[in-house]
Amino acid sequence: MLNLDNKLFCPNDTFRDAVIDILCSGLFVQARTPLREVYNKMADNLNCVGADLIYPMSAGMLNQEIDSARISRDSKIYAGHDLPVWLGNPFGARHLMILSQDPRRNDNEMNGKEIGLSTPFGVHSLDWRSSYGLLVALADNLIKSLEERGKSLSVYFTDVYKLRGVDPLKGQGGEKSKTDKPNKERYIDILKREIGLFQPDVILTLGSEADIILQKIGINNTVGVPHPSGSANGKWGKVLKEWGKELKGKPCTDQNKILYICEKLLPELSK
Repeated sequence: MLNLDNKLFCPNDTFRDAVIDILCSGLFVQARTPLREVYNKMADNLNCVGADLIYPMSAGMLNQEIDSARISRDSKIYAGHDLPVWLGNPFGARHLMILSQDPRRNDNEMNGKEIGLSTPFGVHSLDWRSSYGLLVALADNLIKSLEERGKSLSVYFTDVYKLRGVDPLKGQGGEKSKTDKPNKERYIDILKREIGLFQPDVILTLGSEADIILQKIGINNTVGVPHPSGSANGKWGKVLKEWGKELKGKPCTDQNKILYICEKLLPELSK
C-alpha cells in the first residue's frame, strides 16, 4: 500500500476544524491557522516522493500550562506531536479509532525544529508508508471490506500522549526520552474530547499503555493488539500461535498481523 486516494485523507473541513479546536483547547495557543496550513500541505503532498515527514511549529505556540521538563533539552522545548488524521469521511460512516502511545522522534528527524509535527505512523508520508505502512494497509483493507458490505468506514489515528521529548542519536550519550507522564491528565482530557467528537464504534489499541488509559476512563469497546513494529514480534508470535490459524513460514509478517486484526474488527464494524 503506497498511494492513497486524496479524497480519503482528512476529508470534511467541519470535522477537521473541530479536531483543531480540541488541540487548541489544551495543547496549543494561537495555532488554528498554522495547523490548518499543515493539514493542507500534508494533503497536497500525500503521494509525493520526498515530501516532508515532519513539519515545524514554534515552541511559542505550546500552552504555557504544559509541564515542559520531559519535552525539553537544554531548557528549550524540543518535542514531537502527531496530528490526528483520518481516512474516510466520518459523516455517515462506521468509525474505527486506532490508538497508539506517543510521538517518537530523533535528532535527525527533527533537524533543528522546536516542535515537530507529523502523523501517527507517518500516514501522510508516501516514503514512510512505503516502509512502515502496515496500519495504512490495514485501514485500506477494512475500508474496502466495509464497502463490499454496503457500508462506509472512517479510520481515525491518534496517540494517548500528545507530546514526547526527542530521542538523542545513538552514541551521543544520554538516555532515550521518556513518556511524558507529568502531562498525562491533560492528554487524557484531550483524548476524551477526541473520542467524544469521533464517536468510535471500536477502538484498536496498540500496546498496553493505550489499553490501560481507556480502562481508566471507562471505555470498553476496544480490541487490543501488540504494537505492529518488529520489536514486538515476541508478543505477536504468542498471539498468532494462539490464533489457531495455519501460518506458513515466519508467522509475524505484516500480512498475518493484518489478517488477525481484520478478523477481530470486522464483526463489530459490520454491524
